[in-house]
Amino acid sequence: MGYSETAFLAQTDRGIPGHFQVRYFSPLAEVPFCGHATIASGVALAGLGAPAELTLQTRDGIVGLSVERDAEGHAVATLTSVATRVDAAPADL
Repeated sequence: MGYSETAFLAQTDRGIPGHFQVRYFSPLAEVPFCGHATIASGVALAGLGAPAELTLQTRDGIVGLSVERDAEGHAVATLTSVATRVDAAPADL
């Protein structure tokens, strides 16, 4: 698309460790989800001591994120994305 998205995270009001609300913004608008920014967020949170299992509330739904360390000690994040959906295109498209 030619634009990078930035993720902004906040701990949920429930105060549950590892639970965050996340919103994504491109230079032009808010977007409902961005996989690359989610992975980067998980690695950044791991560096700050967050739990290995994270739950992120996005505009598109709940995303599970696991962060582990590889043999060299690097953080490796894996996400379970929200369910995909298919909508009919508008007739005038």
